[in-house]
Amino acid sequence: MPKFDKKKLLFILALFLFQKVINASDELNPKIDSLKNVIESQEGQNKISAYINLSEILYHSSLLKSIEIAKEGIEYCRQVPDVLGEIKLLNQVGLNYRILGNYQLSLENYIESLKLAEELDNENLIGEINSNIGNVYNYLGDMPKALDYYETSLVIRQRLQDSLAIAKSLNNIGNVYKVIDQNETALNYFNESLRLKLAHSDSLLAISTFKNIGSTLINLNRLNEAEKYYNTSYQLELRISDSLGIANSLIMLADLYINKEEYYKALEAVQNAKRISEKLNAAFFILRSHYLIAEINEKLGLYKNALNAFKNYQTMSDSLNNVEVRKHAIELDAVFDRYQKDKAVKELEITRQTLFRNVYFIIAILVIITATIIYIRYREKAKISKEIIEKNKELESAIEKAEKANELKSDFLAQMSHEIRTPINTILNYTSLLRIEFEDKCSPELKGSFNSIENGAKRLLRTIDLILNMSDIESGTFEVIKRDHSLNKDIIQPVLDEFRSYANSRNLELKFDHNLENDIVNVDAYTITQTLVNLVDNSVKYTMEGSITIKTELINGYKSISVSDTGIGIAPEYLPELFSKFSQEEHGYTQRYEGTGLGLALVKQYCEMNGAEINVESEKGVGTTFTIIFDGKK
Repeated sequence: MPKFDKKKLLFILALFLFQKVINASDELNPKIDSLKNVIESQEGQNKISAYINLSEILYHSSLLKSIEIAKEGIEYCRQVPDVLGEIKLLNQVGLNYRILGNYQLSLENYIESLKLAEELDNENLIGEINSNIGNVYNYLGDMPKALDYYETSLVIRQRLQDSLAIAKSLNNIGNVYKVIDQNETALNYFNESLRLKLAHSDSLLAISTFKNIGSTLINLNRLNEAEKYYNTSYQLELRISDSLGIANSLIMLADLYINKEEYYKALEAVQNAKRISEKLNAAFFILRSHYLIAEINEKLGLYKNALNAFKNYQTMSDSLNNVEVRKHAIELDAVFDRYQKDKAVKELEITRQTLFRNVYFIIAILVIITATIIYIRYREKAKISKEIIEKNKELESAIEKAEKANELKSDFLAQMSHEIRTPINTILNYTSLLRIEFEDKCSPELKGSFNSIENGAKRLLRTIDLILNMSDIESGTFEVIKRDHSLNKDIIQPVLDEFRSYANSRNLELKFDHNLENDIVNVDAYTITQTLVNLVDNSVKYTMEGSITIKTELINGYKSISVSDTGIGIAPEYLPELFSKFSQEEHGYTQRYEGTGLGLALVKQYCEMNGAEINVESEKGVGTTFTIIFDGKK
C-alpha cells in the first residue's frame, strides 16, 4: 500500500476546515442582511424576532456584534414593551459574556432575566435561566453552586415533562460530577441525557453530550472510545458550520491526542482552534488553546515555544480574573447545548418533507449501506481475530522474557548491594576513626569534610535501600513486622541523632515538638523510620534557610507525626503526582536538587503497608508539611 505523509494530510485537513468556516460565513451573510432589513423597516413582533435571530446567528461569528444587536433589541423591547423578548435577549447577552470570560456581566444579565421570568411565572424560562446561571458557576469552578442551579432546573423541567430540557439538565449535572472526578456517576447522567436527546431523531441536539461522554471516557483512560464520540460531535458541527463549536471540538481533540501521545496531531488541532477562537473573540477557548500549545511544545521538547505559549496563557489568565492553571479538565458543556427551538422545528419540517419525497430511495440506499457495512465488518473481524492470535503469542513470549529479566534484576541488585555496602561501611568506619583521632586538632574546614563524607556515604546507603526495597515491594517479597513501638524513643530520636549534624552543617535548626502522652503505635519500626528519614532528608535538602520541625500530636483522635520545613515549597500542579516514582518538580528544568525520585513513592508504599495515611500541604516559596496519620483508615 502507498505511504501517506501525515503532516501533509493534517495540512489538507486544516485547509478543508477553514474553507468550511469561510463558506459558512458567506452563506450566513444573506440571512444577516435580511434580518437587518427587517429591523430597519418593520416594528412590533417581527422586529423583536429579527433582533433575537440576528443576535443568535452573530453568536457563531462575532460575539461582540451579537451583544451589540441584543442590547439594541433589549432597549426596543422595553419601549414596546415586550417582556418575553427582553428575557430572551438578556439570556443571549449573558451567554456571550460568559464565552468572553466576563462572568460578572454574564451573571448580571441572567439574574435580571430570571426576575422578569418569575414575574411572568413562566416555568420554561425559569428552568432555562437556572441552567444558564449554573453554567457560569461551572466556568468559575464553583461546582456546589452550579449543581444547586442545575438541580433546580431539573426539578422544574421534570414537572413540565419536557424530555429535551430534562436531557440538557442531566447533561449539565453529569458535567459537575465529571469535574469532581466522579466519572462513573457522570457517565450515567450523560448516557441518560443522550438517550433522551436521540429520541427526538435529531443527533444535532446531542452534540454537547457526545463531547462530555468523550471527555469522561478520557478520564477513565478509554481513549479510543472517547475519540469516536469526539469525531461524531465534530462531524455534526462541520455539518451545521458552527464555527464556535468547531473550535471547541478541535480543543477537545487536541487534549485527546495529547493523552494518546500524538503530539503533532494535537498541535495542528489546537492551532486551528486558536485561529477560529481569535476570530470570534472567544476568550475562554483562546486561553485554553494557549495552555495546550504550551503543554504540547513541552512534550515535544520545544521549551522556548512552550515558554512563550505559557506566558501568553498567564497574561490572558490574569485578565480573566486569575482562573487557576489546574482547571485542565473545565468542561465546555453548556456552550453548545442551546439550539434554537424555532430552528429545530424548521429543520424537522424540512427533514419530514424530504423523507416523504425520497422514502423509497433512502430505503434502497440503507439496504446497500447495511450490506456493505456487514461485509466490511466481517472482513475486519476476520483480520482482527488473526491479529489477536498473533499478538497473544507475542504477549506470552514478552511475559516470559519479562519474568526472566525481573529475576536477573533482583539477583543483580542483591549482588550489587553487597558489593557496594562493604566499601561504603569501610569509608564510614575510617571516617569515624579519623574524626576521633583528629577532630580536636584539625581546622573547621576539615571537620566539615568529615561531615560531608559521612553524609554522602549514608545517603548512598539510603539510596541503595530505596532501590532494593522498591524492587522487593514490586516483586511481592517485602514483608513488614508490626510491633508496639514508642514514636519518640524508637523512631524519632534516632532520626534526630542522624540528621542533627547534617542540618547544622547547612545552618538549619532541627526541632522536635512532642505532644503525645501515649506515643505507642503498632507498626513496623524499620519502614516507619525510613519514611521519617526520607521526609527529613528532603526537608534538609530543599530548605535553604530556616528550620525543620518534627511534631507528634493527635489529629481527630489518631496519633500522627508531621515534618514541616521553611523550604522552597511545591507548586499546586505537582502535588497530585508527588508520590509517583521519579517525580520531582525541578526535574527537566534546572535539576538544581539531587535525588532519585524514588523516595516519596516508597514513603507512600511504606505508609500503606502500616495501615497509615500520608498527606501533604505546601505553598511555593513558603514551605511544606508532610503528615503521617497512624491507623487513619477507619
